[in-house]
Amino acid sequence: MSLNDIPYSIVSLEAIVEMANQSKTTINANLPDDALLGGSIAALANPTEKAVLAIGSSKKQALTEQINGSDRKRGRFFIGFRKHLEADQYNDWNPAVKQAAENILAIVAKHGNRLHDEGQTVQSALLTSLFADLDTEEAKADLTTLGITEWIVQLKDAQNEFADLFQQRNELESAKNIPTKAAAKAELVEKLSILLNGLEFLANSQSETYAETAKLVSDVTNRIVTSERGR
Repeated sequence: MSLNDIPYSIVSLEAIVEMANQSKTTINANLPDDALLGGSIAALANPTEKAVLAIGSSKKQALTEQINGSDRKRGRFFIGFRKHLEADQYNDWNPAVKQAAENILAIVAKHGNRLHDEGQTVQSALLTSLFADLDTEEAKADLTTLGITEWIVQLKDAQNEFADLFQQRNELESAKNIPTKAAAKAELVEKLSILLNGLEFLANSQSETYAETAKLVSDVTNRIVTSERGR
């Protein structure tokens, strides 16, 4: 398939972004700082960025669902952790365990025994302050006595997962002038076509310099188009 004949209409925006990035990388690796293609390569930057924003915007709903699932998970971990402590405070046959449970429960109470019922951002702040209080030497010794340090590891991991997803969605929501996927695709295809058509022309007119690179880029585009057709 010629670089002039890529069937962009059947290729997704995500695949065209990949095609643009891989083509640019291949050209830069084989023809670094090429004067004839440099301008066309630079012109890809802005439409590629817009395409990534458009793709990300369409993922916002999926991110919201992931955030809610992650919020439920950290809430369940916190409840399990608290209930384990509440059971151990009645461990009358092992005074050390009983005292350790009471110590940790007092710390938890400072931040809220039902902090999992708070709003998502408030819950994040309360968990962060709870983790700080549980990171003292005394608290860590009590957690070791209770044998529940793994609960803290899992709760921290759940909180970090939630925070990462929450930040991703916030970044999408704060982005301005996000184009539709159709508009982003049209602009990116226009700039990519200029680059690839230019490379094809140079491969035909100055084959010793450009033919090998054109073949490598053609291999990239063929592979991506074939993959899209197979979906």
